[in-house]
Amino acid sequence: MQLSKETLDIMKLMSMLNQSIIIKEGSVLRTMNEDANVVLEYHSEDVFEQEVRIFNMQEFLSIVNVFDKPELELFDNYCFIKQGRQKVKFIYADAALLNKPTRGVKLPSEDVVMNLSSEQITRIVKMSAILSANVVSFVSKGGKVKIIVEDKAAIDERREPNSYEIELEDEVGVDFTADFTIEKLRLALGHSYTVTFSNKLISKWKADDMEFSAFITMELSSSFK
Repeated sequence: MQLSKETLDIMKLMSMLNQSIIIKEGSVLRTMNEDANVVLEYHSEDVFEQEVRIFNMQEFLSIVNVFDKPELELFDNYCFIKQGRQKVKFIYADAALLNKPTRGVKLPSEDVVMNLSSEQITRIVKMSAILSANVVSFVSKGGKVKIIVEDKAAIDERREPNSYEIELEDEVGVDFTADFTIEKLRLALGHSYTVTFSNKLISKWKADDMEFSAFITMELSSSFK
């Protein structure tokens, strides 16, 4: 089999969250972080005919990238990454050593739905770095939704922080505050999303241009009315 560029790009993104992965037989790639508060799920056009267990995804991807048009030949405990007369034997990890989600995630409720463009997400991440902000807040009052980037540490210390704000076009029927650490939102860079919030403090970020979703928990400071 050959892996598409899109699948390889998603694997690279997943490696930022968790260096290891178990790819079950089929076409779904799923991983989660060590704290189990972020789950990434991708439905690929590539079909894996056998389970693949990778301990270090960056190492695996580096090997694949050495070749121009690599092919994967899958076996029970290893795979060959090959092209022409060259090949690398890549040994799979023990499944017991790998941190993995056992099944897909389903939101307990869908209370807020909005749209975020790739450009908006990029600005949020850039501004958070400039303002030394580690939390991004989605705040709704009276139907209008604003995204606020500010240094929460300064607020805790009773100092007025610099802030960046975006007012979204979407209107919602719920007043809420949904807080996310910026590290989690960096996983959404490069794509536009349909974003769904549950009042159980979990969100789904569904990419508009591919079958990729990120399930991200909110901070405990979040609230819905």
